[in-house]
Amino acid sequence: ETRSDAGTAKKMEVVLGEASSRIEDLQAELEAQRVRCQHLQQQWAELSGKSDDALVSAEQVRRIFFIVLAFIWLFALRSMLPSAAAPLTAATSASSASSAASASSDSLASSSSSAS
Repeated sequence: ETRSDAGTAKKMEVVLGEASSRIEDLQAELEAQRVRCQHLQQQWAELSGKSDDALVSAEQVRRIFFIVLAFIWLFALRSMLPSAAAPLTAATSASSASSAASASSDSLASSSSSAS
């Protein structure tokens, strides 16, 4: 039995050595995966930041586009305005001329009443 116990002990030492070696390999692999995970987390943070920046830039471009579109629309309306505003301009000119004539006649009336 002593021989059998010694053989069993020897087998147990071999199994224990293999298990210890396997544990060391697994620990090294685990550490490598942790480092890889940290690297991926850093890349994710960078990509997320760039994505946020791209979304902000896209929103700014959209706002600028609509501002430019509004200016174009206003310019188009303004270019149509002179033909539509011509009667208004003529009426304003006539009103100004009428006011000037009225002021002239008032000043003539005042001059003639002071002369008398």
